[in-house]
Amino acid sequence: MACPERQVVALSGDGGLQFTVQELATAAQLRLPLPVVVFDNGGYGEIRDEMAARGDRPTAVDLAPVDLPALARAYGGQGTRVCHPDELALALTEALRTPGPTLIAVPEETP
Repeated sequence: MACPERQVVALSGDGGLQFTVQELATAAQLRLPLPVVVFDNGGYGEIRDEMAARGDRPTAVDLAPVDLPALARAYGGQGTRVCHPDELALALTEALRTPGPTLIAVPEETP
């Protein structure tokens, strides 16, 4: 908002996104061309990895599957899922030209 001439891309994990998902509604209302790339590992992956590294059994770090592109559409934005780097580049280019936010879900198993 402070520099409307600059292009911005937001990066998040699926767990982290769900802490601030309501911001998609604001971006949609303001028609901000904001690509939101979400790396989906089914929960709080960083916390899961830290617990495992300590030898603890990961607890309360796995989330029920959420159709993140559909969630973005429910807030008034766009949503898509990509599984290849070439698809990501194309999706980002399109999102930067689209009024409103575009959530781009990238599954963890993506090469």
